[in-house]
Amino acid sequence: MARFIDETGNLYGRLKVLRRGPNNSRGAVMWVCRCECGVEVTVHGTNLRRGRTKSCGPCGTYRTHGRSRQSNGRPAVEYDAWARMRQRCSNPNHPQWKAYGGRGIRVMPEWDGFARFFADMGERPSPRHVIERRDKDGHFGKANCYWGEP
Repeated sequence: MARFIDETGNLYGRLKVLRRGPNNSRGAVMWVCRCECGVEVTVHGTNLRRGRTKSCGPCGTYRTHGRSRQSNGRPAVEYDAWARMRQRCSNPNHPQWKAYGGRGIRVMPEWDGFARFFADMGERPSPRHVIERRDKDGHFGKANCYWGEP
């Protein structure tokens, strides 16, 4: 029998795993996830881990804030910074997790959605700027973050 992997709290693409759902008809573990657009979906655990399911589908995230993609199809730099920040804080498999989530650094709930993050932070001033925290032991949120130059 395959070993159980607790996915609660992990991020996969636009999905954050909330809790274990009911097993499917074949007995496979399913997970209830919330897409960054707010829609909840139930997803097969293997599909999450293998990258087959990354969002609720046509979630409308792009239409909501218009900043998730550049015209060339690449992630917008602000969206990419937001997504990477979330991964560092919540995904134990991320290479930098120990320095962030492993130390208890979290992303504040108001930044669970990209639209609010972008409203608070605005456009990145230049290619040199990165997300910085005033208090290096503090969480990522409006009161503690700014675009700074490393």
